[in-house]
Amino acid sequence: MNILWIPHNSWGSGRYQRDQYLIQHLGEQHKFFSFAWDDFRPHTLSHLANPSTYVRSLTRRTRESEISTVIKVPRIPRFRTFPGRISFRNSMLKREIRRLHRQTPLDVIVFSGCGEAVGIPSRSLGIPIVYDYVDWFSVPDEIEAACLSEVNAVTCVSSALLKRAELVNSNSCLITNGAEVSRFQAAGGAAVRARFSLEQNKVVSLIGLTTSKSLYFVDAVMKAKMTEPSLKCLLVGRSADVESRIQAVDPDGEVFVFVGPVPYSEIPEYFAASDVGLYPGDLIPFFEYASPIKVVEYTAAGKPVVVPQLTELQRMDFPNFIFASPDANGFSDGISKGLLQVPQTETNILKSYDWSAIATQFDGVLKGLA
Repeated sequence: MNILWIPHNSWGSGRYQRDQYLIQHLGEQHKFFSFAWDDFRPHTLSHLANPSTYVRSLTRRTRESEISTVIKVPRIPRFRTFPGRISFRNSMLKREIRRLHRQTPLDVIVFSGCGEAVGIPSRSLGIPIVYDYVDWFSVPDEIEAACLSEVNAVTCVSSALLKRAELVNSNSCLITNGAEVSRFQAAGGAAVRARFSLEQNKVVSLIGLTTSKSLYFVDAVMKAKMTEPSLKCLLVGRSADVESRIQAVDPDGEVFVFVGPVPYSEIPEYFAASDVGLYPGDLIPFFEYASPIKVVEYTAAGKPVVVPQLTELQRMDFPNFIFASPDANGFSDGISKGLLQVPQTETNILKSYDWSAIATQFDGVLKGLA
């Protein structure tokens, strides 16, 4: 099958996301094309004020990646005051899909966003469409309804999103996120610990800096250090807010080790170097509807992970989950509990959460539309 995938985020360095995992595992069976676009980064005044930034965003380029033919399509900025922006964006997307379809007849389109970046594909194209509902985008109800109703099938990453989807499209199913289980089981953390002089420390980590806006995990780590003096916190990823807060509370780096983005190939080593993982979300829709990949990766690495009492995580109920109230006291207690746990790999549970098993589920949806 020839499949076009329109991801929720344009592929970029420092992140590897659901669509890439699925395409990687389905690539031997199907030919994939993926759309990419300009994110207008960096979001600095000088860059955003430069006319060439927007000229580049309108260019079209094609390149071959290891898993897909990547087509950078023209994109207009999110002018929220422009009343026709959504229909104009949809028209641009339809034109790009038709261009590709003339060159290579497409069997299925998969899209994952809410249309804010490059638009929403339409059934009028005459190509079966799957909406991979990966996130709650907090968009107006009519846009969400368009994403769900203008498609032949909906795949949802969480049970909460499935409930929303079924109200609009009866052909909806649950296909969660997962992990490359064997890679995380096999990884060793000694090199990372040596690189950052953590050989004698207890290490708590936040890998991928998705967190509550209150950043309560910072205070939680500082509290936990009062009972475990050797505690250090490894932070992997990019977040100006997190970096600013860490500079304020720990300017000399006595507690927090801010690594920044690392190559995807090295990520399992950072999980292996951890004693306890963190997923410091809030009890709000953004987190309630999510299916966080990192909690499965911590599980594959055999590490306890402190998590809030979110609906999807309670449904998963992995033995290594330490449920805690989403505040400094709750997560501090969770860290202390996690440090007392004996690491273990949940092999049986993880079989259905390996990306190969999830890709097989997804392939069933694709072939059902062919």
